[in-house]
Amino acid sequence: MTILFFRGIFCNITFDNLLCWNYTSAGSLARQRCPTYIHKFTDKRFATRLCLLNGNWSPRDGSDGNITKGWTNFSECFDRSGEAPTFIREHMQTWRIIYNVGYSTSLFSLLVAIFIMIYFRKLHNHRNTIHNNLFISFILRATVCLLRDNLFIQGVAFESDLVKNEDGRLYFNENITHWQCKLFYTFFYYSLLANYTWILVEGLYIHALLFWSVFNKKHNFYCYISFGWLSPFFFLVPWIIVRIVYENFFCWNTHPTSSYWIFNSAIMASIIVNFIFYINIIRMIFQKIYVNARPQISQYTRLAKSTLILIPLFGVHYIITLLIPEKGVSDLTKIAKIYLEHIFSSFQGLMVAILFCFLNEEVQTEIKMAWKQKIERKSFHHSRTITTFSSLTRERQTDIATNDSARCSIHSETQSPNLGLDCATSWGEQSSTNTVGNQYLVSDEAGIRRSETSETYVSRKDTEAMRLSPKVSQK
Repeated sequence: MTILFFRGIFCNITFDNLLCWNYTSAGSLARQRCPTYIHKFTDKRFATRLCLLNGNWSPRDGSDGNITKGWTNFSECFDRSGEAPTFIREHMQTWRIIYNVGYSTSLFSLLVAIFIMIYFRKLHNHRNTIHNNLFISFILRATVCLLRDNLFIQGVAFESDLVKNEDGRLYFNENITHWQCKLFYTFFYYSLLANYTWILVEGLYIHALLFWSVFNKKHNFYCYISFGWLSPFFFLVPWIIVRIVYENFFCWNTHPTSSYWIFNSAIMASIIVNFIFYINIIRMIFQKIYVNARPQISQYTRLAKSTLILIPLFGVHYIITLLIPEKGVSDLTKIAKIYLEHIFSSFQGLMVAILFCFLNEEVQTEIKMAWKQKIERKSFHHSRTITTFSSLTRERQTDIATNDSARCSIHSETQSPNLGLDCATSWGEQSSTNTVGNQYLVSDEAGIRRSETSETYVSRKDTEAMRLSPKVSQK
């Protein structure tokens, strides 16, 4: 860049984080071609900066500020030809609904799955612990994606990172550091890397169970946990360094250079390795089961089924979307690709929860047993309540019958002869009625007591009748 020298009042040379601006005479408008390394910027247009009469660069609000850095107008740098065509804009609202519904459903199902895995103690083993970590990685991804879609303005930045110009357009505020949105996107990329890493750990775990004869589960289990959560930093830290040194602008959500391939290479590597595991496990299963099956293979069959469904499911769709080019295809193909990306990415967590938890026979067995035990406890409590009520009823009826018997004996001696028989008959009918009533109140567990009580009532009735009969004949 050639440095020009001016006499009089002029604005100093400055750098706005994207372009370097030369000395500019006061009251003039400096312009230069837009940088091509910014996404959707075209060098066919120009960026401008206004040098005020006082020798300061014009700030964004247009006031006579005394700041030296000023503001660069990049509003004309956007390539308008690259804007979303009409057929794309028509589907944007539908895609956003799918995106939010998918991640919300996945988040809810994953939380339920983790609760089930933790609640039942018989499910506490290394295999299910790895499943739980996979669930957590999907929960992190779903949470961050939902926050980004609902908190970011037009998917660009937080509201505090943007300012509105006189024409109503939003512009990125260059006078602040934007560390909040940069930190957010750093965590977003970490959750994405951790998610694919844990899919790789699932494939690695089942592959190790089936192929390694010497397998220290406890030792390797902690290696899996460490690898799943720490290995993404081997790709995240270099990306942060590249961003700070070479691309420290906006919210780190643009990809002007090839630094984004730091993430793409890690994701593609995990998918390729998982696909190799998938092919090798398929080969082994056919060879061992149909040729030389051994007993120890059968115990991993159910685990292999769910894992083998997961590995191609999340690897194939990602490869398919990458193979579809951005240009040279029909509009229908582009729409189908975007629908495929949104559906698979947002509903991944739901499919994982279904495969590893809700369709897991071990989980279903534990849930059925817990439900059966709950029903039995409820039935037992109800039975004890009825039995207690029946016992109290029988005791009260026995007391009433005894009092009636004594009263009838007194009356039979002092009043008419028929009164004793009438009382005996009346008491016998009442006793019989109460005995039948008790048969409906007493539960099955008290059947023996019911029979003994009935016999007691009958014998007491006969004895009382025999005692009263001679007295009647004497009179």
